[in-house]
Amino acid sequence: MMLFLFMFANTALATNWVYYNNFSDGRSYIDTETVYRSGNTLYFWELVMYDKDSGVYYLAGDRSTIRYEVKLTSPRTMRELEYHDYDSNNKEFYYEPTPSNWWNVYTGDFFDGMINLALRYAK
Repeated sequence: MMLFLFMFANTALATNWVYYNNFSDGRSYIDTETVYRSGNTLYFWELVMYDKDSGVYYLAGDRSTIRYEVKLTSPRTMRELEYHDYDSNNKEFYYEPTPSNWWNVYTGDFFDGMINLALRYAK
């Protein structure tokens, strides 16, 4: 477990990955140590673990870490602030430092549930 924590030292210094959900190609976690809320804005990291080849871009064993910014408005909106991809040997093969466009989050969807979990750990 300690090795796992050090693997992502460049994206989330103090990590405590808590399971969120499964998806078709793997699993998703949030880091409870880096959830931060400032007014109506929430920031947190997600870890995506690919258990099988996605058929498009990711292979089994690949991982992604994504930092999100969420506006806790109605409707909620969110965007990716940065994105890191790692192969099964923990070598970073992609980094996107440019924030994505904002998108709406709908009640009950995957991101809504992830935001609700992150809010439980917000500092």
